[in-house]
Amino acid sequence: MPTTVPENHPVPPDLQELAAALGAPLGVEEARTRFADLVAAAETGTAALIVRGSAWVALVPLAELTRSPAACPVWTLTEARGRLGDLVAAAGRPLAEVPQILTRHRRPVAALVPALALLDRPRAADRLDVEELLRSGGTITLSYDDGAPRGVQPDGTPMHDPQPPAFTALAAGPDGAAVGAGEGRSVGEALLRVHRFGTRSTLQQYSDEPPF
Repeated sequence: MPTTVPENHPVPPDLQELAAALGAPLGVEEARTRFADLVAAAETGTAALIVRGSAWVALVPLAELTRSPAACPVWTLTEARGRLGDLVAAAGRPLAEVPQILTRHRRPVAALVPALALLDRPRAADRLDVEELLRSGGTITLSYDDGAPRGVQPDGTPMHDPQPPAFTALAAGPDGAAVGAGEGRSVGEALLRVHRFGTRSTLQQYSDEPPF
C-alpha cells in the first residue's frame, strides 16, 4: 500500500536516508487506522516511521530498544492506539524523548522510539551478534569519552566541530583480535551499533515493503 508524507511534514535532511530505507512516514491518523498491521510488521522486523508535528518516531521490534523496557512507559495495544498522538509526541520529543513500550496480553511486542535513534545502525547482515560473540569466548570492552568542545586556532578559525560524549563498544574474538566496534549515546545504543570491521552499510536491515 503506497504512503505519502503527511501534508506540511517534509522529511528533515537528517532523516531522508532513513525515510528512503523505511518508506514514507505516516501521520498519526493513518497510523492509527493501520495500527494492528504496523505492530504485527514491527514484531517481524519491519519498522515504520510516524510523524506528529516535529516529533518523528519509528515503530520497531523490541530488539532495537536501547533501554530496558522496565524503564519505559508501557501501554496495551488498545491504549496505545487510542493515545497514539500522545505516545508519538513523548517518544519523539527533541532532547527529552522517552521510548514507549507496546504490549499484547502483558507481553512487550514492539516499541516507539525516536527516529534519529535508528541512524548509523548497521544492516542485519553486518551487525555483530554480541550475545553469540560472548558465548563463543569473545569479549566486549566498553569505554566512555567525554567529548570535546569546538577546537579553534589562535585567529579564531575553527579546527574541528565539537565532539559529543559517547560510549564505545569494542568487540574481540576468542583469540583477542578486534572484530568490530560500535558507538552511541548510551551503552545500549553502542551495542546495537556494533558492526563487523570491513562492513559499514547502514539502515538496510529494514524493509520498505510492508508485508500487508
